[in-house]
This record gives sequence, structure tokens and C-alpha cells, in this order.
Amino acid sequence: MLRHRVLTAALGIPVFLGALYYGGPYWAAVLLLVAALGARESAALFGAPGTGGAAAPVAAACGLVLAAYAGSGDGLVPGRLLAACGMAALLFFTGYVLVAGRRFAGLWRTAAAAVYPGIFLAQLAALRQAGLAPALFAVLVTWATDTFAYFTGLALGKRALWPSVSPKKTVEGAVGGIAGGVAAGALLGWLYGGSPVAWGAVALAAALAAEAGDLVESRLKRQAGVKDSGRLLPGHGGALDRFDSLLFSGTVVHSLLWLMG
Repeated sequence: MLRHRVLTAALGIPVFLGALYYGGPYWAAVLLLVAALGARESAALFGAPGTGGAAAPVAAACGLVLAAYAGSGDGLVPGRLLAACGMAALLFFTGYVLVAGRRFAGLWRTAAAAVYPGIFLAQLAALRQAGLAPALFAVLVTWATDTFAYFTGLALGKRALWPSVSPKKTVEGAVGGIAGGVAAGALLGWLYGGSPVAWGAVALAAALAAEAGDLVESRLKRQAGVKDSGRLLPGHGGALDRFDSLLFSGTVVHSLLWLMG
């Protein structure tokens, strides 16, 4: 399993970072692929009705990503409106799915499957439109958070964080992940020539959001009775399993970018 995880990461990370670096159609292609795959997975998790239950969520999720690109900040979809919608969706899913433990019914399942992950991937599209630095910041802080959480939990984890949602996650791992994310954000801020304190504060918000995004998807999988959202990536599960943290952290970074701008 570990060998599969390492091999998949070794092949996927350079492609992902290359698309992020060059932006434009390359990053759009990555996000559209994740939107299509993620919407199919979320349709299954939510139990979208009908034999073609995934078709509408896939089309809507991809449409949201394309609309974010067409906006270019203040065009078809104004940046502040997109950021506000993203934060509203983040708070809604965190409260409704994670805290309240509620499930969607009827056609709301199809709508939820489209919004999650569509509106969050739209934030990543708009974030890259704003520049490489903020998009790379969101990605690296998220990766640092996930990595430090995993290894800190493995080495020191004793107290369960939220057993009913994710039995393997620990308080120690969560704290280690947040500390790692903040350290990465402060370092990036220094490298960018900005204030490490200010960038560290943004990283703190992003790290908290990353862990919330991971927990939200864990709740969704437990509700659906599955271990992974899909079987796309050997050792990593589905697209949502790989992007759940970044969906939320990227939304927070995009929102703070507009707030501070």
C-alpha cells in the first residue's frame, strides 16, 4: 500500500505542479478533470437519484470551474462574489454535514454533489488567475498540513480527535498538522518578501480549513459506508480523497486574498 502511495505521488506531483506553474489551459485541464471525477464520486457519496445521477453534477461542477476562468476576477463571475459563495459553501458543508451529521434528500443530493466539489475547485481556478504565488501557497500549506498531521499522528498520536467521524485521526496529529502548515506559510511569506507573521496567520486559517475539509469528506464516506471516495489512484483512493483538504484551504486563501486586497 505504501509503495503504491509513493509511486502514485512520484508520478502525479510533478504533473500537478507543472500544470500549476504554467497555469492557463494546463491548470484548467487539471481542475476540469478533478471536477468531473470528483462530481462522479460525490454523486455516489450523496446518492444522487436516477441512473444518470452523475451527469448533472459533473456538468455543473465543470461549468463552475469554467465560469471562474471566464470571470478572470471581475468579469462573468466577480472575484468577491465567487469568494463569498465559496466561503458560504464551506461553512454550510462544515455545519450541515460535519457538525450536524445531516444527509441530503431528494434532488438536494444532486445539487450538493455539484456544489461539492464544483464551487471549491472554482476557487482554485480563480486563485491561479490571481497569480502563481497565492495558488502555490495554498497547495504547499495544504500539503504541509496533511504531511505533518500524518507523521505526527503516527509518532505521537494517542487521543482520538473525532472517533465517530474518523477513528484514526488524533488530537496530536491535528496539532502537528496545523503547526506544520503555519511553519510552511511563514517560510513562504519570508521567501515571497512579505511578512512571515501575516502569511503565517493566513496559513493558520488555511490549515484549519484543510483539516475541516478532510473531516467533512470522512463524514461523507462514513455516511455512504465506504472507505474511499473512489479507486482512481492506487494507494490514494479517489479524486476527493486527494483533494478534500485543498478544496477548503484554497477557498479560504482565495477569500482572504480578496479581503486583504
